[in-house]
Amino acid sequence: MAEDYVLGDVFVLDMDGLTMAYLIKLTPMFIVKVMAIYEKVYSIPIKSVYVINSHPFIKKILSILKTVLKPKLFQKIYICKDMRLLHENFPKEMLPQEYGGEEKSCEALQELIKVKLHEYKDRFDQLDETKVNERLRPEKLKSDEILGFYGNFKKLNVD
Repeated sequence: MAEDYVLGDVFVLDMDGLTMAYLIKLTPMFIVKVMAIYEKVYSIPIKSVYVINSHPFIKKILSILKTVLKPKLFQKIYICKDMRLLHENFPKEMLPQEYGGEEKSCEALQELIKVKLHEYKDRFDQLDETKVNERLRPEKLKSDEILGFYGNFKKLNVD
């Protein structure tokens, strides 16, 4: 596992064990909200999304999502009927053993991530305690001929 700069995320979604009861909770509006949070808070572009071990109803769900997802993002979603597409796009050294790769198992990788997150515990605690000192914020001007006016402006149509 390496720490480095990221130019984009690639997601591999394994749908094995996914039940209809769980899918019912994933409404299109919920997915839109998740994507909005992802774009505004995380701000790392999504390079691609590979869906593996999908059920036949996933295509129907994707057709519904097509109406709410941005077209550019929707084009980056790939439904994999088998592991061939993953093997064509990723070196075997990167794929976990469960997906025919040479990397550690998914469970071992999860443990490594937990250890790595624990190493950053002090930093996370420090960020959790961080607050804005409002006294240092510059005071807003009521009106200023040089810098303009603060507030909301509506465009008026005058005949």
